[in-house]
Amino acid sequence: LNMGFKEEIDEILQETPESKLTWLFSATMPEEVRRISNQYMVKPFELSVGQPNTGNDDIDHQYVSVRPKDRYEALRRFLDYDKEVYGLVFCRTRRDAGELAEQLSRDGYRTDALHGDLSQAQRDRVMERFRSRHLRVLIATDVAARGIDIDNITHVFHYNIPEDLNFYTHRSGRTGRAGRKGISLVLAHPKDLVLIRRLEKRLKTQFSPVEIPSGQEIFEKRLMGFFQRIKKTEGHQAIQPLLPQLMQEVEGLSREELIHRLASMTMSRGMKAHLNGKELNAKSKASRSSTNGIELFINIGTFDVEGKSGFLSLVCNQSGITGSNIGKIDMSSKHTFFHVEEAAAEKVIQAFNGSQFQGRELRVNAGKPKNTKKSNKKKTFKKGKKKFQRA
Repeated sequence: LNMGFKEEIDEILQETPESKLTWLFSATMPEEVRRISNQYMVKPFELSVGQPNTGNDDIDHQYVSVRPKDRYEALRRFLDYDKEVYGLVFCRTRRDAGELAEQLSRDGYRTDALHGDLSQAQRDRVMERFRSRHLRVLIATDVAARGIDIDNITHVFHYNIPEDLNFYTHRSGRTGRAGRKGISLVLAHPKDLVLIRRLEKRLKTQFSPVEIPSGQEIFEKRLMGFFQRIKKTEGHQAIQPLLPQLMQEVEGLSREELIHRLASMTMSRGMKAHLNGKELNAKSKASRSSTNGIELFINIGTFDVEGKSGFLSLVCNQSGITGSNIGKIDMSSKHTFFHVEEAAAEKVIQAFNGSQFQGRELRVNAGKPKNTKKSNKKKTFKKGKKKFQRA
């Protein structure tokens, strides 16, 4: 209503006959909507579906702290890290939406914009391309996205926090439908943490802090995905007669050399740019200084969780600390070194030490790992709402 439709609604309703049935539907029920119901309805009966001011449990609410000048590159990294993303990106203005869609298109992404400057025919064409997945990402404003109902949207990205926090519910509600899981990710200015906390109170849910994938993480995931596809691909019958000739072509190459050259074929121009990219995660001096905390070791690595974002969510969800308590994270395939504020370090150690994770006992040490006596006491912990099975 504060988008400019209030006057039109008043004008339409004033022209309707006095003898009529009036039904009012609204995804939310702010005070302005209640005033309309009291003005144009007689003793209205209210039917509510779900509980007020609660979030959809199928939506994983996340935020990442990023400087405004790095916001575009951060969005690109999320899109490149997970090739299964089929999502919406919300902007505050139609100009921002158009410019972002144009920039992404120039960089090779299948995207278009949906905003108020489009005619109905243009809007229909954009929506049809998005529904048919000819577009992978749709850039939209809050006004234009009203009424969008598309299945299987995996992600909603908030390029800015909406000026009216009520819009967040409408935005994030485009994913996590019909029992499917979805992710709602806010690209937040470092100073926007207070707004995140307001949303948490309003929705009665917790926003998980995540980190922007590094170029190295994107490269490793894409490379491993390439070789996983090779393993799953069945040999084509037409190639069978050519195998002797193909073997001669690679004769003299060792197995290591062959794998190295195959892997090098995945090095696109975009991938090289990611590898040379800078660190994008905005870290405040108070919360991210590696000199003001304790370095901890844990035997969980990239084989166990989805990069730094997954690791950060796991630690915060299990120990009860926040992302602001964690500093530098240095991950390898099977273990991780990370800095934690001194006051929060003991919570992490108590939460994880002795827990069983994927068939092995977890251990957390200060500094480099040491051989510790195994405990017979079993613990369980949860990652979000998924409970790990203990041995």
